[in-house]
Amino acid sequence: MNQIAKINNLHSATNEQLKQELGRALDITADYLSYLSEIWRELESRGEDLSGLRHGLMAYIPLIANRQVDSRIVVNYAGQKTLLSAISKLPIEEQAEIARTGHVTVAQSTEDGRVQEVQVNVADMRAADVHRVFGENGIRTPEQQLKVQKHLENSQPRKHITSIIHYDQKDGEDLLVISGKRVRLSSVISSICDRKGLTDSDKETIKAMLGIK
Repeated sequence: MNQIAKINNLHSATNEQLKQELGRALDITADYLSYLSEIWRELESRGEDLSGLRHGLMAYIPLIANRQVDSRIVVNYAGQKTLLSAISKLPIEEQAEIARTGHVTVAQSTEDGRVQEVQVNVADMRAADVHRVFGENGIRTPEQQLKVQKHLENSQPRKHITSIIHYDQKDGEDLLVISGKRVRLSSVISSICDRKGLTDSDKETIKAMLGIK
């Protein structure tokens, strides 16, 4: 197992040296988690009760001991609970590949309807992509990812479309009755004009043309 050999003077080290040291220290941490898992397995074989130790990173030690989770995955994504939970359900070989490369293939639809495969940094994945890409039986293929996405889109509740019921007048004002609520037509026109960047003069012209007060 690797040993920690500290740099004597961190202030004098270059950025590249510090990055290399950081990566080496993370590898050492993963090695120590693997070592802890061996100790855990031995203690369990002796009938020791370890339930009081199942917290923080230690919660993953039994899974590492049983080769269900790669220790490097725990170190790399410890702060991303949803991501770590999803990856930990993958076959150990796929976990090892993610730990080695840090990337995964994600299918994306383009505006013209084509599908492109993109290599995405796993640490930067959105929650929606995590659920779409990682399945209980392994990393989904691009085709499977798109099927999952389509299913999710179809299962989302449809947005209620507000409809204009009828036109009304009250106290000399022109109104639109929308879903049972009365809205001044002049306010609607003003909002549309503001949205389109029209001037106050344009608003009055349009109102005059429509005979709206």
